[in-house]
Amino acid sequence: MILRDRIYIDRTPEAVWRFIEDPLQMRSWNLRIREIVPASIGKRGDGFRYRARYELFGKKRNLDAEIMDCRGPLRFVLLLRGGSLRKGGYIQEIYELSESNGGTLLMQTIEAYGAGMNIFRGLPAMLLLRFLRPGNCLVSLKKIIEAAADSPGIS
Repeated sequence: MILRDRIYIDRTPEAVWRFIEDPLQMRSWNLRIREIVPASIGKRGDGFRYRARYELFGKKRNLDAEIMDCRGPLRFVLLLRGGSLRKGGYIQEIYELSESNGGTLLMQTIEAYGAGMNIFRGLPAMLLLRFLRPGNCLVSLKKIIEAAADSPGIS
Protein backbone atom coordinates (compact mmCIF):
# COMPACT_ATOMS: atom_id res chain seq x y z
CA MET A 1 0.00 0.00 0.00
CA ILE A 2 1.31 3.45 -0.89
CA LEU A 3 -0.05 6.65 0.66
CA ARG A 4 0.93 10.11 -0.55
CA ASP A 5 0.20 13.49 0.92
CA ARG A 6 1.56 17.01 0.73
CA ILE A 7 1.19 20.22 2.64
CA TYR A 8 2.39 23.79 2.41
CA ILE A 9 4.12 25.11 5.54
CA ASP A 10 4.75 28.83 5.87
CA ARG A 11 8.34 28.39 7.05
CA THR A 12 11.69 27.78 5.37
CA PRO A 13 12.78 24.24 4.46
CA GLU A 14 15.49 24.52 7.14
CA ALA A 15 12.86 25.21 9.84
CA VAL A 16 10.73 22.27 8.68
CA TRP A 17 13.78 19.99 8.37
CA ARG A 18 14.54 20.23 12.10
CA PHE A 19 11.21 18.57 12.86
CA ILE A 20 11.56 15.90 10.16
CA GLU A 21 15.05 14.51 10.74
CA ASP A 22 15.07 14.38 14.55
CA PRO A 23 13.18 11.35 15.95
CA LEU A 24 12.47 13.17 19.21
CA GLN A 25 10.99 16.13 17.31
CA MET A 26 9.08 13.70 15.07
CA ARG A 27 7.37 12.42 18.19
CA SER A 28 5.92 15.90 18.82
CA TRP A 29 3.89 15.90 15.58
CA ASN A 30 3.43 12.18 14.82
CA LEU A 31 0.99 11.32 17.56
CA ARG A 32 1.22 7.60 16.76
CA ILE A 33 4.80 7.47 18.11
CA ARG A 34 4.77 6.52 21.77
CA GLU A 35 8.49 6.09 22.48
CA ILE A 36 11.89 6.55 20.82
CA VAL A 37 15.07 4.76 21.96
CA PRO A 38 18.28 5.59 20.07
CA ALA A 39 20.36 2.56 19.02
CA SER A 40 23.15 4.55 17.33
CA ILE A 41 25.61 6.97 18.86
CA GLY A 42 26.67 10.18 17.19
CA LYS A 43 25.29 12.46 14.54
CA ARG A 44 22.05 11.53 12.79
CA GLY A 45 22.48 10.67 9.15
CA ASP A 46 22.44 7.72 6.77
CA GLY A 47 22.60 4.51 8.80
CA PHE A 48 21.50 6.08 12.12
CA ARG A 49 19.22 3.63 13.96
CA TYR A 50 16.67 3.79 16.73
CA ARG A 51 13.76 1.78 18.13
CA ALA A 52 10.28 3.24 17.89
CA ARG A 53 7.03 2.21 19.51
CA TYR A 54 4.01 3.16 17.41
CA GLU A 55 0.32 2.80 18.15
CA LEU A 56 -2.00 2.48 15.19
CA PHE A 57 -5.66 1.46 15.42
CA GLY A 58 -5.20 0.44 19.06
CA LYS A 59 -2.33 -1.93 18.32
CA LYS A 60 1.21 -1.23 19.54
CA ARG A 61 4.12 -1.99 17.23
CA ASN A 62 7.78 -2.00 18.19
CA LEU A 63 9.88 -1.27 15.13
CA ASP A 64 13.52 -0.85 14.20
CA ALA A 65 14.03 2.46 12.40
CA GLU A 66 16.95 3.30 10.15
CA ILE A 67 17.63 6.56 8.35
CA MET A 68 18.31 5.57 4.74
CA ASP A 69 18.69 8.96 3.05
CA CYS A 70 19.34 12.15 4.96
CA ARG A 71 19.96 15.08 2.59
CA GLY A 72 18.83 18.09 4.54
CA PRO A 73 16.87 20.11 4.01
CA LEU A 74 15.71 18.30 0.85
CA ARG A 75 15.01 14.59 1.42
CA PHE A 76 14.61 12.24 4.36
CA VAL A 77 13.92 8.50 4.03
CA LEU A 78 13.16 6.35 7.05
CA LEU A 79 12.88 2.55 6.91
CA LEU A 80 10.90 0.76 9.61
CA ARG A 81 11.12 -3.02 9.92
CA GLY A 82 11.38 -5.91 12.34
CA GLY A 83 9.65 -5.78 15.66
CA SER A 84 5.94 -6.40 15.21
CA LEU A 85 5.97 -6.47 11.40
CA ARG A 86 5.68 -9.68 9.45
CA LYS A 87 8.96 -11.26 8.40
CA GLY A 88 10.21 -9.32 5.37
CA GLY A 89 7.67 -6.55 5.91
CA TYR A 90 8.59 -2.90 6.06
CA ILE A 91 7.25 0.62 6.15
CA GLN A 92 9.18 3.32 4.35
CA GLU A 93 8.50 6.99 5.01
CA ILE A 94 9.81 9.48 2.45
CA TYR A 95 9.77 13.23 3.07
CA GLU A 96 10.72 15.61 0.26
CA LEU A 97 10.98 19.34 0.93
CA SER A 98 11.11 22.12 -1.64
CA GLU A 99 11.02 25.88 -1.33
CA SER A 100 7.71 27.33 -2.50
CA ASN A 101 6.45 30.92 -2.26
CA GLY A 102 8.72 31.73 0.68
CA GLY A 103 7.71 28.57 2.55
CA THR A 104 8.03 24.82 2.13
CA LEU A 105 6.09 22.29 0.12
CA LEU A 106 6.42 19.02 2.01
CA MET A 107 5.67 15.80 0.13
CA GLN A 108 5.17 12.62 2.18
CA THR A 109 5.09 9.10 0.75
CA ILE A 110 4.44 6.09 2.99
CA GLU A 111 4.96 2.66 1.49
CA ALA A 112 3.87 -0.35 3.55
CA TYR A 113 4.72 -3.88 2.41
CA GLY A 114 3.84 -6.90 4.50
CA ALA A 115 3.04 -4.61 7.40
CA GLY A 116 0.10 -6.69 8.58
CA MET A 117 -2.57 -4.66 6.81
CA ASN A 118 -4.78 -6.73 4.57
CA ILE A 119 -7.19 -5.19 2.06
CA PHE A 120 -10.02 -5.05 4.60
CA ARG A 121 -7.92 -3.16 7.15
CA GLY A 122 -5.75 -1.32 4.61
CA LEU A 123 -8.57 0.38 2.70
CA PRO A 124 -10.19 1.91 5.81
CA ALA A 125 -6.72 2.99 7.04
CA MET A 126 -5.97 4.60 3.69
CA LEU A 127 -9.32 6.42 3.68
CA LEU A 128 -8.86 7.61 7.26
CA LEU A 129 -5.34 8.85 6.61
CA ARG A 130 -6.35 10.55 3.36
CA PHE A 131 -9.67 12.19 4.17
CA LEU A 132 -9.73 12.84 7.92
CA ARG A 133 -7.12 15.57 7.76
CA PRO A 134 -7.61 16.91 11.31
CA GLY A 135 -5.80 13.83 12.65
CA ASN A 136 -3.20 13.87 9.92
CA CYS A 137 0.45 14.05 11.02
CA LEU A 138 1.32 16.67 8.40
CA VAL A 139 -1.43 18.96 9.65
CA SER A 140 -0.04 18.59 13.18
CA LEU A 141 3.46 19.32 11.90
CA LYS A 142 2.27 22.45 10.10
CA LYS A 143 0.49 23.74 13.23
CA ILE A 144 3.51 23.16 15.47
CA ILE A 145 6.02 24.78 13.12
CA GLU A 146 3.87 27.77 12.21
CA ALA A 147 2.94 28.34 15.88
CA ALA A 148 6.64 28.43 16.72
CA ALA A 149 7.06 31.54 14.56
CA ASP A 150 7.59 33.77 17.58
CA SER A 151 10.13 31.40 19.12
CA PRO A 152 13.81 32.22 18.74
CA GLY A 153 15.65 30.12 16.18
CA ILE A 154 12.60 29.25 14.06
CA SER A 155 12.27 31.07 10.76
